[in-house]
Amino acid sequence: MQKIKGRSKSSKSILCLSDVHAGSIYAPCSPEPVITGNDSRLNTTWNPSELQKQMTGFWEWSRDQLMQKPFLILINGEPIDGDNPKELGGPTWSSNVQDQINDFLKLMKMFPKPQTFTMTRGSGYHVLKGNTSFEDQVAQLLGVKPYESRRSVEKKRLWNESRNAQIIIDDVVNFEINGAIFNATHHIGYNRSYHNKSQAITAMLAELEFARGKYWEPGEFPDMFLRGHVHYFTEVRFARVRGATQPCYKLSADRFMTRKGVPDPASIGNLEIIVEPNGHIAVEPHTITNDMYPKYDIKRFG
Repeated sequence: MQKIKGRSKSSKSILCLSDVHAGSIYAPCSPEPVITGNDSRLNTTWNPSELQKQMTGFWEWSRDQLMQKPFLILINGEPIDGDNPKELGGPTWSSNVQDQINDFLKLMKMFPKPQTFTMTRGSGYHVLKGNTSFEDQVAQLLGVKPYESRRSVEKKRLWNESRNAQIIIDDVVNFEINGAIFNATHHIGYNRSYHNKSQAITAMLAELEFARGKYWEPGEFPDMFLRGHVHYFTEVRFARVRGATQPCYKLSADRFMTRKGVPDPASIGNLEIIVEPNGHIAVEPHTITNDMYPKYDIKRFG
């Protein structure tokens, strides 16, 4: 478990980002994303669409809602959209993943720089190609301290020696701030019906009660569980444990999301968690309001 060190007499803020999907035409981008050619002389810039400018505005708006400068930024999977092979790269402004990584780093510079970063892994479709993990590249560029969810597995050594590849992050991260313990991993089940949105978190918290004393030492069971993937915010709290699914920054508009008709609106924004010196946890979602949400156009016939 990572112990994030800092001043012990002050509250500390965790900025939780998930599913940013930089590179998507439905997600934020920098003012001038660079599309690289085979030669640097062939590099061009992408002119962001009006929707992308709007999504970038939401990125900046959610930043401006932060109550404190983040002490830690957690990126809980899928900072980039990937090359989308099933759609031949259609919903991306560049199918070159390196372009997407570069632009994600530009977006991160719009936020206050934290004392430290940590990350988890997202869906392989978005962030893997063969044995290449693009999230590990992002983690290295952000200066994430390498970790393994179980050091005894020695996964890092395995990849270094047998695949000639460096891994920085893992699927699951546990960390402690001001005595409060957090568990973060990207994946969780999706609930389509609104009256069931919290069901996956509720079920997970109940199931993890059976993991007390198994996955964690006595006294180290997490106070809060964080999940991404589903693109909507919901929080469930019981007497001594709580969990939340995180907002995202990608509009539900690509063919995958519309395959069953009008998609569920995503929760666009971030999650700020403030941990007081006594370990008290305050959860502050910063998501756009209904009136801010991008609207459908109406085709009018007379």
